[in-house]
Amino acid sequence: MASPAINWVRDVALAVTRAGKLSRSLTTSDIMDLIVDDLLVETPGVSHGAEITDESVKKGVRQAIGRKLAAVFKTRDAEETVVVDAFTITRTTEMDEQHGRELKRYKFASPTHEKRRFP
Repeated sequence: MASPAINWVRDVALAVTRAGKLSRSLTTSDIMDLIVDDLLVETPGVSHGAEITDESVKKGVRQAIGRKLAAVFKTRDAEETVVVDAFTITRTTEMDEQHGRELKRYKFASPTHEKRRFP
């Protein structure tokens, strides 16, 4: 049985596919924007009645998304790839010089989707 984090990442991968964002580099903010309106994906870090337009709520959601994604990746390597069902998710880490912190980016790919798009 898959862990709740893996199930959630699969749901996110499906949302990324529905949004046409496969093979694009996404931050946790990008992922938040994708799933907040997708009724098929749980938005972590939002308590009942909270407004997602509130900046402190957004920050909590981004952090919760990062924790869920971190649970799936096992190392702290600069680049790591995991496979969840038919999806390959690659995480890259780069230095955000403007904010003086690491920035993680996630790229979702699906060979079956790519074959359908590019016969």
